[in-house]
Amino acid sequence: MKQDRHPIDFDTAGSGEMALLALVLGLEGPLLTTIMLKQGASLVMALGILVLPVAIIVPLVGVLWRGWSSHWPFEALQEDAQVQTMQSLAGFNRCVRLATDCYGVHATLNRPFRWLLGEPFSIPWSEIQWEPQGAFAKFTDTRKASVGGRPLTFPNWVHEAAQHHSS
Repeated sequence: MKQDRHPIDFDTAGSGEMALLALVLGLEGPLLTTIMLKQGASLVMALGILVLPVAIIVPLVGVLWRGWSSHWPFEALQEDAQVQTMQSLAGFNRCVRLATDCYGVHATLNRPFRWLLGEPFSIPWSEIQWEPQGAFAKFTDTRKASVGGRPLTFPNWVHEAAQHHSS
């Protein structure tokens, strides 16, 4: 499997993340506000629409992510960690960076979500109980597990890394 980035850079923002964020904050906000004001909307409504995504995302990060990061604090990655970007985990599709090493699975959200209190976390291999594959597992590239009694679906390469590190 191709390494997406070096383990030292696991929790740093990539240039793509920062470029997209600059585009959204630098262009979309003022452009949308200007268009809405020219159409007769009040300033309060225009600013409210800009704040609405943050007002929706903050509770989602709290509900879907904070339980994992508060229970399993982040551990530093080993030098031989396998890192993959644009992964899906805990309801965040293509917004997660995952890594595996001899300790376990490490996860962090992309930078804008981390600014909204989405802290990284690390789950040791000993806490992950893999569930049997279902009938449709061959159609998905995921593997279900139970972590601390809660279900979590990992990409299949994480399960393969778990087997590699357990042997």
